[in-house]
Parts: sequence; C-alpha cells; structure tokens
Amino acid sequence: MNIYSEHIEPLLFRSFYVWGFFWGTYHILSLILDSKYKTNTKLNKSDIYKVLFRNMKYTAVAQVAIFGLIPQGILNPQYMIWRFLISVMITEIVFFYTHKLLHRRSLYKYHRVHHRFIEPCASSAMYCHPIEAVFSNQLAVTIGPVILGMSLNEMIVWSILSAINTTKAHSGLNFSCFNSRYHDLHHSKRNVNFGFLYLLDILHGTCDLS
Repeated sequence: MNIYSEHIEPLLFRSFYVWGFFWGTYHILSLILDSKYKTNTKLNKSDIYKVLFRNMKYTAVAQVAIFGLIPQGILNPQYMIWRFLISVMITEIVFFYTHKLLHRRSLYKYHRVHHRFIEPCASSAMYCHPIEAVFSNQLAVTIGPVILGMSLNEMIVWSILSAINTTKAHSGLNFSCFNSRYHDLHHSKRNVNFGFLYLLDILHGTCDLS
C-alpha cells in the first residue's frame, strides 16, 4: 500500500484548498473594506502584510496538523445544515475561551500584537502573534468541521464564511448585518465581547452592546 497516496496526499489536498479559500477571500475583502476605513494605528500597510504573510505560513502548517492528528467524521451528522450549526457553536466555544485566556496577564504578551489596533480595520483581523494565529484563530475555525466530517466543498464554503466573518468584525463598518461595533468595543475596552455570538459573553457577564 502506498501510504502517501492513500492518506497524506488527500490530506494535503484538502488542507491546501480550505486554507487557500480562506486566505484568498480574506485578502480580497481586506482590499475592498480597508479602502473605506482608516485605522488610528501607526503601522503602515507593509508592516501589516508582513505579519499576515508570516501567519499564512504558520496556519498552513497548523491546518495540516489538525487534519492529520484529529480523526475526521467522528460525529458526522446526516445533514449538512447541522454540521454547519454545530461547527459555529464549536468555533464560538473554542475561540471565546482561548481568546479570554490570551487576556490573562501571563499570556497577554502574545495577544498584545493584535491589540495594537484600537480601531481595527479589515486587514488587522489576522494581524497577531503566531501563537494566537494557530492556537486561537486557526484551531477555532478548523476543529469543528474536521471532527464533524465536512466534505471538501462544505469546508471550502465554511472557510469563505469564516473569512467574511472575521474581516467584517474588524472592518469598522456599521450598517445592517455588517456591524462591527461589537468587536470594536472589545478593542477599545479590552475586557468585554470576547466571542462573536454574544451567548458566552452574556453567560460570563462580559457582553457590552452599548
């Protein structure tokens, strides 16, 4: 049996496509949304994209590791809609608690990089330390779909939606469903709005809708 062709090659193929669609959508939206919003950081575009491309490399390795180390399709609900809904909840849980953990004094040095933006812009969504990029951001959006056994096409759609969500949250634009106010308050106050669904923030008393 050819172990590479039977296991490693499909794994790399799936990982590359999911990773590529996320970052492709992310960069396209960043170019569009950042043209309409100015941030107050002193960092210029070259500084931002230097960090982003570094994190692209780290998240690529992390995603392959997640695909390879976590058995796929453990729960595998029958219908696609349930895989997406459960993945949203898993993402919220993993992101909320890892994000909150990064705000602890002993770990904040890794999260401080992202908080250089008091008024974030779309491209700043993945401007962060590699540890945060891998163990908070990448883990949160990948572990649910892998455990639930999403198909390649489902994971491509999921990665695109994830990129839309994170650029929207940091865009600084506030209208209708494209409202970034919730996460803007996290960047300005730093002790509220750690998640994105409101639910865990309400549960822990950290929800601010002002």
